[in-house]
Amino acid sequence: MSNTTEGDKIGDRLQKWLLEDGYKIQSQPDKNTSFRIIATDNQGIKIQVLQPIAKPDQVVIAAGLNISEDRQHTLQSKDDKEQLRILWELRFGLLDLGVGFRQISMPLQNVEVSTLIYYDGLTKNAFMNEYSKVKRAVLFVFWTIDRELGEPKPKSNPEYVD
Repeated sequence: MSNTTEGDKIGDRLQKWLLEDGYKIQSQPDKNTSFRIIATDNQGIKIQVLQPIAKPDQVVIAAGLNISEDRQHTLQSKDDKEQLRILWELRFGLLDLGVGFRQISMPLQNVEVSTLIYYDGLTKNAFMNEYSKVKRAVLFVFWTIDRELGEPKPKSNPEYVD
């Protein structure tokens, strides 16, 4: 059995699980993946689920957060010490959540968070737990920025998710 066929079967299974849990899904295959699914929850948070061709035994769960220009400017207007404190808080918070991350530096234009699961551990429970980690990481970044910008409460529909 080829990896692509196995990848297709895994992709179909993951789509089924996401649909069962109420997510809207889109398929966005590309040349570097066996499958790429964009899952959107009822808040509009989009998370990618993909299987890289180069890593045929992995499923990657990832989200990219684009920070709006006005939020970037407000964060950059803070003094250097305050900016560093915010960056360290984001980094340590994401480490505590057990996700990987990239691009946490000023100017804070976007943040990428991800986790992965190997095929040999791929059950619905394990997958949904890893998916939930990424979703919590997205909310953590949103809400940390909202708090740092003085928002009275977290936004219920994040406006800057990719």
